[in-house]
Amino acid sequence: MNTGSSRGDEAQTSFVFGVGYLRSEPRYLGCYCLAGFLALGLLLPNHASGHGAILIQIGEVTKQIEAATNNLGMTNVGELYFQRAELRRADKTYEVAEPDYLTAETLLKTEPLLATIYTGHANMLAEAERLKDSLALFDQTITRWPQTAEAYIGRARVQSRLNQRQSAIKDYEQGLHLAASPDKPVDVQPEWFLELAKLQSSAREPNAALRTLDSGIKRFGPLVMLQLEAIELELAGQRTDAALKRLDAIIKTAPRKETWYAKRGDILLAAKRGEEARQAYERSLHSVRLLPNRLQQNPPMQKLVEHIQAALQSIQSPASNSLAQTN
Repeated sequence: MNTGSSRGDEAQTSFVFGVGYLRSEPRYLGCYCLAGFLALGLLLPNHASGHGAILIQIGEVTKQIEAATNNLGMTNVGELYFQRAELRRADKTYEVAEPDYLTAETLLKTEPLLATIYTGHANMLAEAERLKDSLALFDQTITRWPQTAEAYIGRARVQSRLNQRQSAIKDYEQGLHLAASPDKPVDVQPEWFLELAKLQSSAREPNAALRTLDSGIKRFGPLVMLQLEAIELELAGQRTDAALKRLDAIIKTAPRKETWYAKRGDILLAAKRGEEARQAYERSLHSVRLLPNRLQQNPPMQKLVEHIQAALQSIQSPASNSLAQTN
């Protein structure tokens, strides 16, 4: 089973890694952050406008490279090539991004940033579907910088896509272990915990998966993405009350509760706890009625109401139960 993440996840890994380093090198932060945000699709509404903005940035960095090359006193040429590589990677022009990574790797001698460049390069190879090349470069990176948490996460993602599940699990675990160290700040992402938990679950290690999710919840709070995965694992293990407890944590902080009350009803109904299910469904309907009319009338909300009404009809009243037992 391939539970590897998308190219966007790989771009995010490199981006947050770079920001971690650039906190101590603020002069490079602006261009790198723009590259990362563009890679994640956070700034621009469509690909066309995103492409145009990236090209503008590439042109600006290219001018800086030319100026730095002509000025022997400037020492940041390697960093500029790295910035352009990341921009080209965000633009998915991998064939011209790779020479920039290689040039930056040749010019730079600063170890923390060099590890960042190697990791970004390896992630770029993965995004370009060159998985074996990516894996080989991650191997080199980890051999040279064995304390680089992001490299382990990147390699785990590639291994997962190559169906090397056990190796991926080990790398995720090592990456999260290194990320927990106070010696080197790392921008840990909740997706790392989710991806590992899914792999552990697919490897029939549900208890390990729950521990992973709970570690993520401890770090980030009751994030929906983590709690939902944990709820499914609890239900698979027939631990209804544990699943409900996790769901209640979501309901407590959710600004909109109708969907979550309906899910609570579904869980209780499946557990044959009809009266409790009815109460949850009615709370969901009450939450719907509090919404503006335009929201009540949208198709997803109408579909939810239809689901709840059908569920309520399937729940027999206590009187009906008594009559059925008498007959």
